[in-house]
Formats: sequence, structure tokens, C-alpha cells
Amino acid sequence: MAHAVESMFSVRKIPWHKLGVILDNPPTIEEAINAAGLGWDVACRRMQYEAINGSMQDAESRAVVRLDTGAKLGEVGCNWTPLQNSKAFAFFQPFLDAKAATLECAGSLFDGAKVFVLAKIGGTDEIVKGDAIERYILLSNAHDGTASLRVGFTPIRVVCANTLAMAVRNGTSQLLRLRHVGDVEEALERVGEAMDVANSRFEATAEQYRALAKVACNKKQLKDLVQVVFRPAIPEATGSMPDVTQPIPAERESWLLKQIEPLFDAGAGTEIAGVRGTLWGAYNAITEYLAHERGNSDERRLANLWFGQAASMSQKALQTVVDMARTA
Repeated sequence: MAHAVESMFSVRKIPWHKLGVILDNPPTIEEAINAAGLGWDVACRRMQYEAINGSMQDAESRAVVRLDTGAKLGEVGCNWTPLQNSKAFAFFQPFLDAKAATLECAGSLFDGAKVFVLAKIGGTDEIVKGDAIERYILLSNAHDGTASLRVGFTPIRVVCANTLAMAVRNGTSQLLRLRHVGDVEEALERVGEAMDVANSRFEATAEQYRALAKVACNKKQLKDLVQVVFRPAIPEATGSMPDVTQPIPAERESWLLKQIEPLFDAGAGTEIAGVRGTLWGAYNAITEYLAHERGNSDERRLANLWFGQAASMSQKALQTVVDMARTA
């Protein structure tokens, strides 16, 4: 199986900074593409199959091929259009021109099947004294056809590099509008609009986090949170819809709590007043587990957090602790 992280750069110390090339300063787009190892394109190629009569027929799907290596990354429908890596980076050019963002991290996963770009935008939100989150925009794209282009706001907790969920709508539609702007002045105007949206949504999210830091959380509530976040979706025997009422099996729950309770008691940042024993601390115990403990390697946790199940788990955890705070 291919290594999750094929190539990657990061600036100084941000999530998974031990992986790939470490840069001392934020790069230009050209420098970023080179440092991330993303200076290649993909193309769709026709596929054929042998029919019963022995003739070769065109398949309904096409292969996505990486042009520098010839590797097949996935299969897609005939109407699928690739977004080249250079175009993904070009999305951030208006932000860089306006000095509203810096490129902080980018890379290729699974031999190029998935790529990502993380840009830092201005602003830091302190949740409790000494515990801050920083603001990022994450662009992720799947060349294998398994996911659509995603662009959204992403808070990252400084003390432990946990990737957190937003407490309000992500703002993807607002950001995606920038992809279709060709005029430089209009693009810069749209950047201003996007930054206004980003600031308001990050501020609203920070307020939610601060509210969590004011509500106590005990081990019973942590156990309830684990049940909700990691509850299996088991298909019902009579249909295809998942039965979300199924509890976590006792052995699985016990194992999860052994991983998460120590993070709740003594995880990164728990020494900061307002973290340990609060819903804010409980939420960060979950995100620290997802970001740094779940799975068997940093690179696979990175892939899962930005392309897999961990992102939805983080969102579910946040929504659950917010609901718990409202009923406290």
C-alpha cells in the first residue's frame, strides 16, 4: 500500500511538521508547488474491456492518470473534469496579493490521489488566557474521483495543533466564488468579502469555544460524549439506513476511554486554567485523539482528518458539547 504522505512541505511548526520539507518562511506559489512536490498534471484516459464476443468496447468510466509517473490514480465518469494542482494553488493568489494569507502547508497523499493546501489567514482567537486558535483555509482535492473539491475555514489550536471544527457554516460557497474570477481588481474585492465572512465566522466559533470553557464536564459526561462521537452506524436488517441508536460495544467503549480519558486529564493544554474539567477540555481530548493518537501513523491520521471520517467525528463532537453546554 502506498504511503499516505508522498510529498509535503510545512512552514516552521504546524500540524504534522515532522513530515516532508520544513521551510523557514512562507513560500510563493511557485516555491510552494516545488516544495510540495506537486508540479505535475493529471489527465483522463479512455478505458476498454473485452466483450463476450471478444471485441474491445469503450468503458463508461475513464482512468485518471498522473502524467509524470503514468500511475493510475482512480476511475471517474465521462463528465468528470480534473482540477490541476497549479489551479488549486492559483486559488490562493488573490489572498497572497492582498497579503491576507500565507501558504503554510501542502502535499500529496497516496501517490497523488489526494492533494491539499493549507493557508494561514490573519487573526488569533484566545479562548481562555494562554489558549489560542489560529485561522486557516484548507483546500483539498481528490484526483481519484472519491471526493469533490473542498475549500473551507479551519481553526487550529496552537498549543497542540489540533484541527478543530467550525461552530457555524464553513463558508465554502463564499470561497469557491473566487475560483471563477479572472479580473485582478474583482478578485481582490472578493478576497475582502471572503475575509469579512471568515472573521465573523471565526469570531462566532471562538465565542462557542469560550462558552464551552465555562461549563464543567465530568467523566460520566465524557463517556456520553464518546458514545455519541464513536457510535457505530450499523445497517438495519430490513433496510439500508444506518441504525444510529446502536451503542458502542462495551469492550470498544472501554478501549476508547482508556485512550481519551488521559487526554481529558493531562492532554496538551490541560494545565491552562479553564481547560481541564470543562467541555472545552472534553472537546479537545477528542480532537487530540483524532489528530495525534487514532491510527498507527502521523501521515494516516493526517489523511483521515482532512479526507476521511475524523473530520465528521470532530464536527459531531463539537455539536454534541455545544448541545451539552446549552442544557447544563
